[in-house]
Amino acid sequence: MQSVLERPETPGVTAAPPLADLRQKLLEREARLREMELAEGTALSLLQGQVAALQEAEETHLRALQTCEAALSNAREQADQLAARLRHALQDGADQQARAEALLASLSWRVTRPLRMMRAIFRLPGFGS
Repeated sequence: MQSVLERPETPGVTAAPPLADLRQKLLEREARLREMELAEGTALSLLQGQVAALQEAEETHLRALQTCEAALSNAREQADQLAARLRHALQDGADQQARAEALLASLSWRVTRPLRMMRAIFRLPGFGS
């Protein structure tokens, strides 16, 4: 349906100059309004695209964050296991050191020292052959 402004003028009837100016101005404003509506639609489409891209990026970052958190949790578990193994190894080493010191401090070890020295001498290459 045509608006009043878009209808052609009837022949023989001329609009008064102020009405013609008004009609021209209204036509120009309608054209600008259409341009603005098109621009608004384009801007809205662009914004919707940007929102969709941002949502996708957020989901990607969330998945990456979850992956990193899982990897960090895994690394912490491994570090805890390694720390437990290290404590166990250190305790074993301390126990062995304590047994060695106890053996070296024992009376039997001190008494048999001369015999161990003689055995070492007899084991030397070239001795007794």
